[in-house]
Amino acid sequence: MSWKLAVSPNSNNSKDDFKFVALVWVLSRLWFAFFAYMGHISHPFQEKIIEAYSGVSNWSLNVWTTFDSQYFLEIARTGYTPKNSAFFPLYPLLLRPFGPDENTMALAGTLISNIAFLLALWLFWKLSRLQFERDLSRVMVWTLAFFPAAVYSMAVYTESVFIMFALAAFYLARTRQWVWAIPCAVLAALTRNAGPVLAVALLLEWWGQRKASLESNSLIPSLIWALGALLPMLTFVGMQLYFRSTFGGLALIKAQESFGRAASWPWLPLWRDIADIFTVEANLVTMWNVAASILTFYFGWKHRKCLAKADNLFMCGVMLMQLCFSRIWAPYTISSLRYVFSATAFSQALTLEMQAPRSRLVKLFLIATALIFSAGFAFLFGTKAFIS
Repeated sequence: MSWKLAVSPNSNNSKDDFKFVALVWVLSRLWFAFFAYMGHISHPFQEKIIEAYSGVSNWSLNVWTTFDSQYFLEIARTGYTPKNSAFFPLYPLLLRPFGPDENTMALAGTLISNIAFLLALWLFWKLSRLQFERDLSRVMVWTLAFFPAAVYSMAVYTESVFIMFALAAFYLARTRQWVWAIPCAVLAALTRNAGPVLAVALLLEWWGQRKASLESNSLIPSLIWALGALLPMLTFVGMQLYFRSTFGGLALIKAQESFGRAASWPWLPLWRDIADIFTVEANLVTMWNVAASILTFYFGWKHRKCLAKADNLFMCGVMLMQLCFSRIWAPYTISSLRYVFSATAFSQALTLEMQAPRSRLVKLFLIATALIFSAGFAFLFGTKAFIS
């Protein structure tokens, strides 16, 4: 079955479309906040967590500051150290004007993350409408908004800002607005370490457009955009050179070792976690992340004719990066679910799976299961469990 459109989406309903996206955003915020605070209430406030961050001192904001939040706040307040050079600078730079008070920065971070996710959902809607019918695109927005790891889009984390800029880059590139797409891609690369994958995906997008447009007078500007598409990769290299000059060696990569990550073949973390599932007590977090890792490549192959090639490559590339620099202790695939949340083609593919011909009862069961899954994930997030 083909889900693609042969015509462009109607822009006359933009106001109604944005109202729909805003409604989904509000409902998802309420859903995740409710279960995250339920977990927060059940967890001793600011209880010390071994080798982790217990959060800021304000009770209401504390739930949204966990694990990596510590380093974003630290960079914003005092700058880089060899250990926190594993993180990229844009999000801490957005927090810096609100420092040095940790609670003020945490409040700013949650507002930035939530507003960025609203814009990300709008961009996701517009990008999906370039390929899929209206009703299906709406379901895709629901899927992304209630994706289990979407609870991170409310926290002092980079997810929302990265997704917003990455989606902006893909949408603007796909509508041939490369002059704006490239700066957005660079900003995405300044937020997370996926710059090289984003660059390759944009080059694939450029190549597809180049093959479809063979006018001889478009060669020079087209090559300029191709060179511009490489800038996210150069941003990654530039950050590495900066950290090397500041701290010596391959600081950005070396810093990952302090978080228990090291280079590996991509199948090793999967094999180790699957072995653990069958040989030791089953761990729910391990099963979530293993499933996300495997489904990424399964969806990428199964829906390769429906998903945009650049989006599909980005999704698989992000997961490949995650598995090739995996954790050295269990769960080895930790963070896979959060990483694939940032690659929104996964939400599109997941929607296609759920929309396949099935009985109404089965579809309701799948929706209920997904909601329970996201609620459980949010609850564990609120308890500051190491889930991703």
